[in-house]
Amino acid sequence: MIPPGDDDPDARWWGGVSAALAGAADGAGRLALAVAEDWRDGHGQEWAERVALLHRELGRVAAESSEIVAAIARRAPEPPSPPVAGPPTAGPRASLVPPSGPPLSWQEALAPLRAAVLGAAAATRDRGPRLGTAAGERVDDDLGMRIAELSEPDRDEPDRAGSDPGTD
Repeated sequence: MIPPGDDDPDARWWGGVSAALAGAADGAGRLALAVAEDWRDGHGQEWAERVALLHRELGRVAAESSEIVAAIARRAPEPPSPPVAGPPTAGPRASLVPPSGPPLSWQEALAPLRAAVLGAAAATRDRGPRLGTAAGERVDDDLGMRIAELSEPDRDEPDRAGSDPGTD
């Protein structure tokens, strides 16, 4: 068995993910309480319920990532094998273990978690607002934040900006 620690980069990586998720869950729980106390009308209660749901989901995913750390700690050492080009393909969870190569970007590091939470099909789609970048990349129109736009004024109605103030 490989004990988690400095010798096991996979356990160390998942341990960091688990700690970050647990911290985010704690912060969301504190935020839900603060919103419920400070914003006592119906809208505030709705937002408090939304943040409480986020708190529960983050806690659930943090617990799952802790289970992954424990599973990594329990695994038997793998026998040395010849180097193979490409990602590991052995076992159903081979894609969940980050490679031991160069550091991952935050998008690559969170891709396995995204797949676990959203499902494999949703994790492969780009997300976020449709914003222009220097690279000209686009994202999914159905997901992410919508950027507010002003609607065109009805041309059938008279323009109030140019009307005489005394006639209203």
